[in-house]
Amino acid sequence: MINWSQEIINSFTFIDGRRITNGIMESKNGIAKEIKNNAKGYKNFLRYRNRCLYCMNKTTKPNYAGSHKSIRMKGWPRGRYKKNK
Repeated sequence: MINWSQEIINSFTFIDGRRITNGIMESKNGIAKEIKNNAKGYKNFLRYRNRCLYCMNKTTKPNYAGSHKSIRMKGWPRGRYKKNK
């Protein structure tokens, strides 16, 4: 507790009658993860980014700049489908 005393004290700081928290950012991260999980992954990062921006703020317009180029996202490639006979 001695090492983190200043951080603990700062967690009780009020601004405009509200405590400072990272709950809003945690919510945005959760939305982005849920979009990625529901889609079973995206290959094009720009499409993923546009989808996240639209879901978090319905008034935003999609950005089509550079959308003809595919920016590959990191992850495991999808395996081959093998049908058992």
